[in-house]
Amino acid sequence: MLNDLKEYYESERQYLREMGALFADRYPKIASRLGLSAEGVRDPHAERIVQGVALLNARIRKKLDDDFPELVEAMLDLVYPHFLRPFPSTGIAAFQLDSLRGDPTSVYEIPSGKLLETSQVGGHELTYRTCGDLKLWPVKVQQAAFMVQPFHGVLADVAAARSVLRIQIQSHAPSIPVSQIGIDELRFFLHLPPLSMAAELYELLMEDVIEVVLSSPRAERRTIRLGPRVLEPGRRSDAESLLPESPRTFSGYRILTEQFASPESFLFVKLTDLANRIPVEFGSDVTIDIFFSRENRELARNVNRSSIQLGAVPVINLFPTTSTDVPVSELKSEFRIIPDAQREKGIEIYSILDVAGVQQDGNRVPIRPFFSSPHGVPNAPYWHSVRRPVPNAGAGADQVGYDQWISLADLSLSGELAFDRLQVDTICFNRNVPNSLHQGGALPDLKMSDGSRAVDVSFLTRPTSTRRPPTRDRAYWDLIANLSLNYLSLEPRDPYRPEAFRNLLKLYEHFSDRYAQQLSRGVRSLSCRPDVAILPEVIGGFCRGVEVTLELDEDVFVGNSAYLFAMAVEEFLCRYVSVNSFSRLIAMTTSMAKEGRRWRWKPRSGTRALL
Repeated sequence: MLNDLKEYYESERQYLREMGALFADRYPKIASRLGLSAEGVRDPHAERIVQGVALLNARIRKKLDDDFPELVEAMLDLVYPHFLRPFPSTGIAAFQLDSLRGDPTSVYEIPSGKLLETSQVGGHELTYRTCGDLKLWPVKVQQAAFMVQPFHGVLADVAAARSVLRIQIQSHAPSIPVSQIGIDELRFFLHLPPLSMAAELYELLMEDVIEVVLSSPRAERRTIRLGPRVLEPGRRSDAESLLPESPRTFSGYRILTEQFASPESFLFVKLTDLANRIPVEFGSDVTIDIFFSRENRELARNVNRSSIQLGAVPVINLFPTTSTDVPVSELKSEFRIIPDAQREKGIEIYSILDVAGVQQDGNRVPIRPFFSSPHGVPNAPYWHSVRRPVPNAGAGADQVGYDQWISLADLSLSGELAFDRLQVDTICFNRNVPNSLHQGGALPDLKMSDGSRAVDVSFLTRPTSTRRPPTRDRAYWDLIANLSLNYLSLEPRDPYRPEAFRNLLKLYEHFSDRYAQQLSRGVRSLSCRPDVAILPEVIGGFCRGVEVTLELDEDVFVGNSAYLFAMAVEEFLCRYVSVNSFSRLIAMTTSMAKEGRRWRWKPRSGTRALL
C-alpha cells in the first residue's frame, strides 16, 4: 500500500518541479513570489508546500486508479462474499480420549464449531474452530500396513486382490469387546506426508477397492465381508465446510477455494455400515482388510500406524466475537470497528454478522446492511463497511492486514442518529500471526476453550499461513467477469483450449501454496456431450444431462494430486449444472489416457447421486 503511494508521490513531485520550471520561465515575476525558478524551488518553505501538494495529489491519483473498489466490493460482498475475504490459517487437529476418564463403552461427541486455543504464538493466543461433527470412539489404531502380493492366510481369500491395506483397531479397555461399543462408522485421516503420497492412498480407497473384510486374531476362522461400497469420502457435506456457509454463495466456488487452500482437508475416508456387523467373538481386537485391484509399492514402504489417524478433524482460524462498543456521533461519517481492544494487533474481522445501535436507555435498534435486499422500512438505519489496509499487521514488517470501518445512514441519507454507540457481532481471525507457524519450529499446544480435559488435542499437520486475495491489477474486475459464467457455458469450442474453465481456476490460485499456483495449466482438455441417466426407483424415469471428460497433465501436479483436483472439479460441476439436469465426470491424466484407464464418477445433480 505505502509502496504504491510512494510511486505516485515521486511522480507528482517530479511533475510539480518540471511544471514549476516551465511556469518560472514564462512568468518569472509571479514565480519569484512563490520561490520558483528555472533551476527548481529555492525557498525551503515552498519546497515543503510542493511536497505536501504532491502527497495529496498522489492520494487522489491512487484513488482514481483503484477502479472504484467500493462499488465492486459492495456487489461482490452481496453475491460472492468469500471472493474478497482472506482464507484464514487451517490445519488438521487430532483428538484423543483420556482412557482413564472416559466411558470405555460409549462415544464422545464433539460438535462442529468447537473452539480451540493455542499457547502463545508471537505474543498472541490463536483460536481455531473445528469444521464438522466428530465422534470419538474408545478405540485406537494399534497397527497399520500396506502390503502387496504374495498374500498368506486370510489375505489370500480375495483372489483378485493385488494389494491390501490392513488396519488393526483395539478398544481402550482390553476387557471390553469392540462389538459392545456400538460403532456405526469410523472416519480415518490419511496422515502420510507428502500430500502426493497420501493422495495416492486416497485414490486407491475411492477407486480401486474390491472388498473390505473384518477379522480378528481371536477368531481366526470368522470373517465378515462388507463389500467395496462401505468406503465413502470423509468430507462431502456442506456442514463440514471450512469457510462459513452462506446462502448467498454458490457452494461450488467454495469447494474450489478450499481445494486450492487446504487440499489435505479432503484426505478423510469414512468406513460405514459397521453397526451390528462386528461379532462378539472378535473381542477387543478387530482387523480391517481393504483389498485393491492395483498395487503400489511406494505405499508398501511408507504406510505405518501413524498414517491412519482416528479422531482427526479440520480446523480453521475463525471464531465469533462481539466487538468493543463503537461510539458514534454525527460529527464523523465513519467509525472503526475494534473486535477486541485487548488484542487489537492480533485480531482482524473476517465478516460482520449483526449490527445494532444501543440507545441511552439500553434499547437495541437493529441496523440492516445498506447493500441488501430488504429496503422497505421507512427511516430505518442502515450500515455499510469498507476495508482499509494496515501495514505491519502480524508476523513481519511486510505483513499487511485490514481494518474495517462502518458508516451509517438512512434511505434519505440524512445522517441523523438515534443512538450513541454500536454493538457489532463479527467473525474474526488472528490476522497474519499464524504465518510464523508455517515457517517451521515447534507447534503450539492446543486446548479446548471451555477447559474440558476429557480429551487431549494437538495439531496433526502444520497450520497454513493466512492467504489474502489480490487487490491490484484489475483483480476485482476479474472477479466481476467470473459472474458471466452464470450465463455462459464452460464447454469450449476447441476441447484443447478450455480458456473459460482455466480462467475460472486462476481466480483461486492465490489461495494455494507456491508449488500449486499454476494448477490451471494442468487442464489439458475439456469436452462435453449429452448424456442420459436413470432416476432413482422412488422417482423413476430418465434425466438428460451432460458428460464431461477432463484430461489433466500430471507433470503440472507434481507435489500435488491430480485426483484430488478432479474430485473437487466433480463437486463443482454437479452443483453448477442447471436445474432438472445432471453432470457425470470422466477424468484422466495423460499417462492414464495412454493406458486406457479413467476415473469415473456417478451422475449427480447437486449433492444427490442419480444411480
